[in-house]
Amino acid sequence: RMVRFSPDGVPLLSNTCSVYHSSIGLSGNLYPNPCNGDRVFLQLQSDYAARCQVELYDEHGRVVFRNELLLESGLHSYPVVFGNLLPKGHYWVRVLQGNSVLWRRSLVAGNAIE
Repeated sequence: RMVRFSPDGVPLLSNTCSVYHSSIGLSGNLYPNPCNGDRVFLQLQSDYAARCQVELYDEHGRVVFRNELLLESGLHSYPVVFGNLLPKGHYWVRVLQGNSVLWRRSLVAGNAIE
């Protein structure tokens, strides 16, 4: 589902599952999905090299991980290591690059994938 923020910063969930914007210069995928809860890989296609912010939100809209990446132009995979195992649940990844925002949903299965 898509997450938007109210003017006071409260995350609001919509019923939309995904939106693809090819005109923003940033697209990508998240794998493996489901994952074991300690890391995922972001495969990102960017029109130019730039710094970006990667954020992971839990199903309640809380930020549970935040990190900065230096993207290269073209198609590249970047490991995102969480450090601690994430609890089983649904998570959303937000990548911010300049004015571009990319959202991806990932099902994280915790210690074991069933």
